[in-house]
Amino acid sequence: MKAPPKALPPAAIVAERDRLIGSAEPEWQPLLDRLCRATVWNQLSKRSPVITRPQLIEQLGTVDGKWSDRDLAVRAVLLNSYCLVTLGARTFTTAEKDERGYPYLTRADRLRAEAAALLEEGEDSEAAEHARAIERAAAFCEREAYDITAAFDEADTPRAKRHQVSPHVRGFCRRLAEAMRYIYGDASYGTVASIATAAFDRTDISKEHVRYWCK
Repeated sequence: MKAPPKALPPAAIVAERDRLIGSAEPEWQPLLDRLCRATVWNQLSKRSPVITRPQLIEQLGTVDGKWSDRDLAVRAVLLNSYCLVTLGARTFTTAEKDERGYPYLTRADRLRAEAAALLEEGEDSEAAEHARAIERAAAFCEREAYDITAAFDEADTPRAKRHQVSPHVRGFCRRLAEAMRYIYGDASYGTVASIATAAFDRTDISKEHVRYWCK
């Protein structure tokens, strides 16, 4: 008996993947492939966002007007997922409080310098589109730096044992749950777990784990 064909990702996910490939380092191509193979995209693309279209476009930058709000929302989730892995989002335990957001600010400065160099070729050039994508990555770095710094002042340190799972995985799940709550109105722990499973190529990330890390 033949195995049933694998479901293809929605067109919106393919479009966002292709856009990210245009500005991605070659080393991140396998990550994009894994993310696009996550099983949640078709189901997620049926959900309506709770934020407005301008807010969705603010997440993504310049996009073709043909995409619906649902399409833009699912593209924003893929973009957030990709950035959270490649930019190294982390959640810190008590033992990790000495780590700060400075590396993120340093990377933001370097990315902005790269974007400025590309823009010298002209605002209407193909390089300018890449520059805008790099600018979005730089802005993301800055937000992460400020969020991490603010987290040290919070009374509730993330509930995770030092060696339970890597800070990168915990951080990814917590930040993506925050993005889901912003875009869709709830943290969607099961969806976050599915995307994290694909992003990190693991089999031990469950909905219950994500809920625990987000408490």
